[in-house]
Amino acid sequence: MACSLVYFCMAAFVLYRNVQAALNRVTAGILLCLGVWSFGMTWVHHLQSTQITARLYDYISSFGSFGFGVFALWFALLFAEKKKVLNSRFIYVFFVTVPIFFIALEWNGVLAVDYVKQPYGWGTVWSGSIWMYLFYGYLAIFLISTLVIIALYAHRQENPPQKKQARILYITAAISFALGSVTDLLLPELNIYSIPAVADIIAFVWAGGLVYVIVKYKFLVLTPEAVADDIITTMTEALVLLNPKGQVVSVNQATLGLLGYSEKELKGRDLRAIFADTEVADKVLREVIQKKTARNYDCALRAKDGTDIGVLLSCSLIQYDDAVSGVVCVARDVREQLQAREEIERSEARYRDLVEKAGIAILIDNRDGSFRYFNKRFADLFGYSMKEMERQSIRTLVHPDDIEWVMHHHEGRFTGQKMPHRYEFRGVKKDGSTIYLEIDVTALRERGRTVGTRSYIWNISERKKIEGELHRTHGELEKRVRERTADLVHANEALQTALAEKEVLLREIHHRVKNNLQVISSILNLQSKHAQDSHTQAVLEESRSRIQSMTMVYEQLYGSEDLSRIDFGKYVRNLTQALCASHDVDHKAIKLNTEVGECQLDIGTAVPCGLIISELVLNALKHAFPKNVEGQIDVLFNSGKNRRCTLTVRDTGIGLPEDLNLNSASTLGLQLVRALVEQLEGHIEAVRKKGTQFIVTFRSGDRRRYAKGKDTGRRR
Repeated sequence: MACSLVYFCMAAFVLYRNVQAALNRVTAGILLCLGVWSFGMTWVHHLQSTQITARLYDYISSFGSFGFGVFALWFALLFAEKKKVLNSRFIYVFFVTVPIFFIALEWNGVLAVDYVKQPYGWGTVWSGSIWMYLFYGYLAIFLISTLVIIALYAHRQENPPQKKQARILYITAAISFALGSVTDLLLPELNIYSIPAVADIIAFVWAGGLVYVIVKYKFLVLTPEAVADDIITTMTEALVLLNPKGQVVSVNQATLGLLGYSEKELKGRDLRAIFADTEVADKVLREVIQKKTARNYDCALRAKDGTDIGVLLSCSLIQYDDAVSGVVCVARDVREQLQAREEIERSEARYRDLVEKAGIAILIDNRDGSFRYFNKRFADLFGYSMKEMERQSIRTLVHPDDIEWVMHHHEGRFTGQKMPHRYEFRGVKKDGSTIYLEIDVTALRERGRTVGTRSYIWNISERKKIEGELHRTHGELEKRVRERTADLVHANEALQTALAEKEVLLREIHHRVKNNLQVISSILNLQSKHAQDSHTQAVLEESRSRIQSMTMVYEQLYGSEDLSRIDFGKYVRNLTQALCASHDVDHKAIKLNTEVGECQLDIGTAVPCGLIISELVLNALKHAFPKNVEGQIDVLFNSGKNRRCTLTVRDTGIGLPEDLNLNSASTLGLQLVRALVEQLEGHIEAVRKKGTQFIVTFRSGDRRRYAKGKDTGRRR
């Protein structure tokens, strides 16, 4: 009985505090349900109750136990401010219908089918029907939904006191619901009756949580007095309450912190004592008495330390039965705002000075193309005064031929289209002349929509003039280049023709030289056959060999694609083979070896080299191998760096006589070799070691025109 009485008293207390608040009424409903539930269960568990008495009081307690879930969910929806759900009429019909339905089942013996006598009183035996499990589902859905809604509200809440009270509510509710479900539902379902059904008593945990937040955080006690007290205490603005004489009656904590006084020091003092200017205080009081309010006065209050504090002051008259009861004044500290305003004004002044003196024309316009702002540079650009420019718009300043696409770009920025922000167009000055302009445009947006554009504009007329001149110059240059190219093509064609003719002529010359040399060779051959002595025959044969070596050069040139150079390796191989053939060399006894890499020599170098090789090889064939002694003749040629060439002719014969001096030899062959080496500007060396070795070194080059580095003016 005591438990139910406590619940009833708590419900009365909540209603007494604020019967108008829906949250208070629903909370009282929760406590009343717990009280009725506890009252009925007190008699069910009474040892002197009969089974009939226990059943009757169990039916009475069902009003509280079955309705408790509805009020709990209703409380959670109100507490979490689920207005959309609460605005539906269906939810209230549902809240009424569901508990009445299960109460009717209980009273008809569908849910509780029997009662068992226990040491603590009577225990309820629940039916195993589908209706019983529907009842369990009803309680589970309503109570779990209650916990989830309060928990989510606590998680999202940023206000510390509200977050704290929500946590207390869902933690205490979770403990109550969990333990009560075990004692009243789970244990009887398992036929365990050693522990009584005491969910109504366990619910004191949640009721204790409600009482705690009511006392600690004034939860549910939203009376006008409490609200006013909280507002005054927590407000950041300074609040001063005056009596009709203008004396301070009460102040909040913000006032004490702002002025540096204690509450005792301010009470009873005249309002003028805390104003920096007493005339302003008198003016404010007069206006309040006359108009019952005075709003947004920029003034200064004087702190205890003598400093002046800028505030925004608003005062209102307090009347009761048409009599003046006092004046309430609210002052907001605006020192930071004043500093910010001064800084903004200084920034605006600097910006205004910068814009006005900028060398760039600046324009801000709106959607229809009229001007909201422009600097002097913009007006000067078009030849207008600042006053005259105020009457202009985009349409009057843009060239008629460009206005259509310029306005298309302008309109597109306001409709969200992607338009180029930098482009060129033509403008029209006041005197009607055309100027070329370049513009950089940025859309100005407020609250997600375009309200205007800001443009930076440059005069590029001079640049356009230079570009036009460059274009004309470029055209003329291209024309001259085409004409010159045509002349060069014609000249090249003529040159190619001349070169082709020269090549034919040069090839014909080489052919005729070769033929003439062959004719001379043939004459010498015929002459040698008619000679009477062997010495004359030998002389004529040597001369014919020399002419043959030159003939082979011109023969190879005639058959070559390059008429200025010959393949020297091929030439040497052909030459040595011809020499061996003309002197009936026994190839089994005397072997002739040539080692010449890929080398191209001009005719001025190839002819002397060929003659040197011819003389030295013939000399070896005639004198190095007497009586057909076996041996070998090597002809080596290589071209190194810096056109440095080395020609080596060596044999394995009997060698040169000891008394033979190469530089003073009187034989025609060696004299000819020395002359040819000089013509090559080279050096010859004879080595007497295992036969004879002649080494000729020289630099390759065109010697058809130059001899010993000096122009003789004659071809050799």
